[in-house]
Amino acid sequence: MVNNRSALAQLEAGLRDETSSVTALLQTGILLSGQVGAEALRVWARQELKGYTTTEPIPDYREVHGIICIDAVTLTGHVTGQQISPAALPDFAVGFMTEHPILTNPLAELEDFARTSDFTVKLSPAGAQELVRLWNHTAGNGRILSLYWQVNRSAVAAIVTGVRTALAELVGELLAVAPDGQLPSRRGVDDATHFPVAGDRNIITVLNGHGVGGNSSVTLTAEAGQPARETFWQRWRKRGLMVSLTTVVPGAHVMGQARGSSSAAPERQIPIGDAVHRTILAVDIEEFSSPWRTNADRLTIRSGLYEAVHHALLISGVVWAECDHSDLGDGVLVLAPSAYPKAIFSEQIVPALAEALICYNKEHMPVEQIRLRMVLHAGEVSYDAHGATGQAIVHAFRLLDSPAIKQELTQSPGCLALITSTWFYDEVIRRSAHSRPTRYVRVVIHVKETITQAWIHARYGDEGPSDDLRATRLNTGAE
Repeated sequence: MVNNRSALAQLEAGLRDETSSVTALLQTGILLSGQVGAEALRVWARQELKGYTTTEPIPDYREVHGIICIDAVTLTGHVTGQQISPAALPDFAVGFMTEHPILTNPLAELEDFARTSDFTVKLSPAGAQELVRLWNHTAGNGRILSLYWQVNRSAVAAIVTGVRTALAELVGELLAVAPDGQLPSRRGVDDATHFPVAGDRNIITVLNGHGVGGNSSVTLTAEAGQPARETFWQRWRKRGLMVSLTTVVPGAHVMGQARGSSSAAPERQIPIGDAVHRTILAVDIEEFSSPWRTNADRLTIRSGLYEAVHHALLISGVVWAECDHSDLGDGVLVLAPSAYPKAIFSEQIVPALAEALICYNKEHMPVEQIRLRMVLHAGEVSYDAHGATGQAIVHAFRLLDSPAIKQELTQSPGCLALITSTWFYDEVIRRSAHSRPTRYVRVVIHVKETITQAWIHARYGDEGPSDDLRATRLNTGAE
């Protein structure tokens, strides 16, 4: 005869086995709810097993981050996997396609996706073709073929982990309050069944999917619920600072010509040890470790930094997933493929990043605001199993850590100070009027064993370098 506590004991044993199916654990949870008559546990387990409807509250852990992409045809070529910002969507698509869709599928389907070897999943929302048709009526040059998300497989796996975690918390509470060998009370089970719900975001249901090469292609259905929580990016877009399709698509075509059709997460086919040319961009947050900032402040700042960097790259036509990037704790390093014209970085990414920071800082308290030092360089980079290295990267960080750029940011009223290598200035900025080369000042850098010259420009401040920097400038002839 099975004792009263068998379902709870099975749940405990299953949770200790990392290979156990979460779907099977939920079925055991339904057995437990039947033993004690607990309604909350039964309802939640059935929702996870059968999938959620658009009228039910959805747990927060079913929200994923998706990169919005388009395939399109321009007058001169085909664009595949072009990442776009939500701000680039037409008004009638805002609220339908956000960067945070919610998957409502039965958990067994999500477990199947989580077990695949594909790195990304391509999510094509039902109804997107109607959006595409409307969008093509309002677009200028070119024609959009499809609109979809690209989501990391790990994000889908995180949903499964979220359910397992909720079950673990439930069982832990029940084991703490139920005497050994006795059945938990109905109220005890109901009180222990807590899970966050959020019904105000886009709801996505996977209908079918299959792996295609390095990606999974999935069809979804999406419904727009209540308006999503408005972020500072959306408020910025409403003020008219948005990227039009004519900005995004031609830039994508240039990259398509250089590299052919590209996916959002290509596999790097670089033999270990071989050197390749990369444009190097790195940023460092001023006073990130200051004692007047809490860990909560730092988490907010890091989130804002990544959103700002993503935004600046995106509207400049540089796909984040095609770059190599490393988190620096108080900054980020980006290595961009050589196919991207380097002038993009000084002409477009620098001002776009500064504008994004201005927008972010207006929406946050002083303790959460961001001021950045930024470096631009280029050179040969070698890869191994752990990442990238090279003298060019070392040189870039020597410039970023130099007293000259730190002092310039301190003296500048702006939120970003830029330093570039002599090579980048001579080969890129000096030849680009849109990079405003006369606003740069040449300085001598002495950091550790590095003694070299570099160029500094405080991009958003008093329209030129600070007085202290002018006093130490070299005789360059620059105004």
